[in-house]
Amino acid sequence: MTKDGFMFLVMGFTGKQAGRIKVAFIDAFNAMAEHIKLQATSVWREYQAAVVDYKKGEAMASIFGRGLRQWGVIKPVKAARLATLESRMQMPLLLE
Repeated sequence: MTKDGFMFLVMGFTGKQAGRIKVAFIDAFNAMAEHIKLQATSVWREYQAAVVDYKKGEAMASIFGRGLRQWGVIKPVKAARLATLESRMQMPLLLE
């Protein structure tokens, strides 16, 4: 039975007991509606936070990927420079 069907049936009742049933139904329905609203809001907020977290991770991965690609290009140049300087720093041994 739907809310409207129940209300149609119950609203035709009269007397103190019928009044209590009507009030109890309205209170229970409002409490249920509020619970559903809060639960949906909570899940929506959690979803939004998860989307933000996902996007941050995605952006970081993209930055790291570009950085690794750039490092692949400049690493050989820097390594060669270090090797050249290391060889120039070596003192020759004068053994005679």
